[in-house]
Amino acid sequence: MSGNKIHYEVLGQRGTSWTIIAVVDGQEEALEAARQARSSYRAVKVMRERFDKSSGTFRSGQIFFSGAKMRTSKYDSDPIPGICWKVEDLYSYEGRRSINRLLRSELVRWGLTATELIHSLDYVERLQDDGTAMQRAVQQTSIAQVRETGQGVQERIKQIYEIIDRGIVALRRDKQMAGELRLVDNDLDALIAEITPKESRTYLLNVALVNHLASAQGYGEKLGRVLGPVRADHPDWVHEVADTFVGDLLSLGNVAHRLIGERETLYDELSATALLAHGRLPAEDPLAAPEAHTVNRLIAAGKMSHARQSLEQHLIEALRSPRKLVDGDIRAEARAVHDLTAKLKREDGSWLGGTRVMELASARGTRWLHPEAIAEYLHGAEEPDARAMRLIDLEPYILGAANKRKLGEFLLPILTSAQAEAYFTEGDIPVSERMKHLATIQKSVLAADLQDLHQRRLSERLDDLCCRLLQKRQLFKRLLAGNNSVADKCIGLLKMVLEGYFTVGKAEDEARQLVRKLLLNSEFRASFFAGIDSKEEKISRLETLTAMLARADIEFAPRSADPATPAEAEASSA
Repeated sequence: MSGNKIHYEVLGQRGTSWTIIAVVDGQEEALEAARQARSSYRAVKVMRERFDKSSGTFRSGQIFFSGAKMRTSKYDSDPIPGICWKVEDLYSYEGRRSINRLLRSELVRWGLTATELIHSLDYVERLQDDGTAMQRAVQQTSIAQVRETGQGVQERIKQIYEIIDRGIVALRRDKQMAGELRLVDNDLDALIAEITPKESRTYLLNVALVNHLASAQGYGEKLGRVLGPVRADHPDWVHEVADTFVGDLLSLGNVAHRLIGERETLYDELSATALLAHGRLPAEDPLAAPEAHTVNRLIAAGKMSHARQSLEQHLIEALRSPRKLVDGDIRAEARAVHDLTAKLKREDGSWLGGTRVMELASARGTRWLHPEAIAEYLHGAEEPDARAMRLIDLEPYILGAANKRKLGEFLLPILTSAQAEAYFTEGDIPVSERMKHLATIQKSVLAADLQDLHQRRLSERLDDLCCRLLQKRQLFKRLLAGNNSVADKCIGLLKMVLEGYFTVGKAEDEARQLVRKLLLNSEFRASFFAGIDSKEEKISRLETLTAMLARADIEFAPRSADPATPAEAEASSA
């Protein structure tokens, strides 16, 4: 194939990665290979690669595609590697992040980070000697990037190897100088003074820190060695170098616990991590390491952006884990999620870690909003009212509209069941007690942030139960048949309205109508003023009644021949 100017690459996609299936000389052969491989892959494509002698590069174009277009998941944590065009790109944040991800298993096995790898010839040569690790990383990067660059895979592979080779040449050139750079007796100030006049001071400080970390035992000790001599009054470029190392160590070494200390629960761990990422970790925190307060002060000053991003990534990974935030039932977990979200938000309302953190916090609620978990949570609450209130009590701690909707779906069958109707409308419990209970549940439903449809249906169901209760117990009929005066009946019913015995809706409207009817009763005035001789006392009592009617939202409209209100009638006669 080496003599051909054109060849064809057949690639298959599984998950988010493209794998080379075949490299052939003929177009028809390539198309047939792609068709045969289609059933084994999510998608297949054929790329035509043409070697341009004048430029010494490959030119490529896609001539065939079959399968599903990849849709990015909202939880996608495997982004396209940062596209590298020159050696300096390897040293960028995106470059180092890609190296950490692509070579994670090798770097963890050796206890290294991308920053250490790219600043040490010895470490690069170790990677070159380690089987096919570098080849695998280059191929994965090239396949992922050709969708963005429009190149062929072979062309991209060739370019990346050229960039790596130029970087190795530079490391070999600097090897003697790099070996002489040392952080002596942890005296960072002396090293800063030595290299500050040099143009490549940032590179030199990186190299010196790599040498300083060579004898450290594990990522945790490396974190302490980097942060130990760093102070808030060091120059910004020093903080940027320290930030590079800390960011790598936190993301690859997973040593956030080294900073925040071992916490009792996952909620405590995430709370401390969030506070540190905000730069608001309390100075008196007894579990945080001294280095944590260095990072905290620098983040608060608007520095250590890479360390902050690594802390945010730690939050994302911890929220994904199956581990519960706290010990306890659903309500304890829901409350922990609710309280944690307040710490995950910035002052402007945005989230640490962006929408992924918001989605993962919401997804935690989805884990236990299923029938088995709800049944366990409701165990011991036998009656419909107790079961309903347990679920309503959860609502303030539930995040996300979808989870609120699920909660409403669990509530509806409890209150719409035949068992609920029998419980609320039958039995020996006093009617006023049952009414007040229904009104209390309805008030909680209306105050909850449920989906409008569920809220309306639940409220109407509770109102319907209250009306059925009133009808079965004949409350209004018994009230009118009592031996007390019309005024006492009216005032007593008005007080029940004000004290919340009636559910909002038909029950309360019916009570208001009966109050109006009693106010218009010919016997009302005489019984209302019975035993009162003083004009001032009569006016005072009328004013009290008028205020009560206003609070109960009862408009009193007497017949046109009557005075406008009882208060006006008495005032005019007086």
